[in-house]
Amino acid sequence: MMISTNTTENNIKVLSWNCNGISGKRHHLESLLLRHNPHIFALTETKLVPEITDKEICNGYTLFRYDRTFGIGCGVLIGVADSTNIKVSNVSKIDDGELLAINVDVSGFSFVFVVYYHRPSIKHVDDFLHWYCNQMSPNTVIVGDFNLPYTVIQKV
Repeated sequence: MMISTNTTENNIKVLSWNCNGISGKRHHLESLLLRHNPHIFALTETKLVPEITDKEICNGYTLFRYDRTFGIGCGVLIGVADSTNIKVSNVSKIDDGELLAINVDVSGFSFVFVVYYHRPSIKHVDDFLHWYCNQMSPNTVIVGDFNLPYTVIQKV
């Protein structure tokens, strides 16, 4: 998924990818980053362990990671391009699901950027809903893999 705004000179390009394991796909990630040149990117299902360094994943970006430390798989990551004027002031995580949020400031405009992975084995999204309801910023960008069951939405 690619999000791009072209209305001002302070464009922000965002790339989101469910990579299903990034360790063996570093070249694919580098290709995506070179081709799309995002200011911020998010990965879900990174399947990284803390022993893998940020430099082993990619260069030119400051990485914020939430590696799963139990079980197998999953994990989320946000990368912010080093070449931008984007400032990150806060990083938060929730443990129930896999949610990583960063508070971002770009030339005086602030927003929260969130990547979320919902494990399919968990039948509710209470973790995400609780976090979102307590979120103070109306300017929030949320990307990720929600793995929500099919739900029929009826017209009222």
